Amino acid sequence: MTSSADATVQRFFSYVVKGPELTSCWLWVGAIGDDGYGRFWVKEPGDKQRVYRAHRWALEHAQPVERPQQFHALHRCDNPLCVRATSGEDSHLYWGTKSQNMMDRSARGRSNFQLLGKPDPEARGKRVKAAQALRDYTKAHGYEQVKVDELMKNVLPDQGTLF
Repeated sequence: MTSSADATVQRFFSYVVKGPELTSCWLWVGAIGDDGYGRFWVKEPGDKQRVYRAHRWALEHAQPVERPQQFHALHRCDNPLCVRATSGEDSHLYWGTKSQNMMDRSARGRSNFQLLGKPDPEARGKRVKAAQALRDYTKAHGYEQVKVDELMKNVLPDQGTLF
């Protein structure tokens, strides 16, 4: 790894708070997009920058694949701020197809079509607010599983704890 790549990895992990348990999420405490997922900017050749979803960058770094643009970075833990990507079975992230992603989000009640298949325009906003609240709390107080559960369970009214 080049020193530039090392610096990028180091910068990425400066925005990560790892939970205390072997199964805990690693929470992104950097920028969050309007979809509730973390954002990470990476310098590219020619003084350009590329913005990644933080969980996707983490998975590309931990589990490189050919043609990563054909795959989606999926969450086992269902926490949009989790960036726990490893090469082992403890990874909370895994590669999947668009179809797998759609089936997974529907099965977990994370679609914007919640109420009898009708659009729920507030669902996305709830996810964003929950992600921002979790990020802000974790930055200020550190990782607390009880608080993680509390903040994430209210993402959708009929949804239980996400992990």
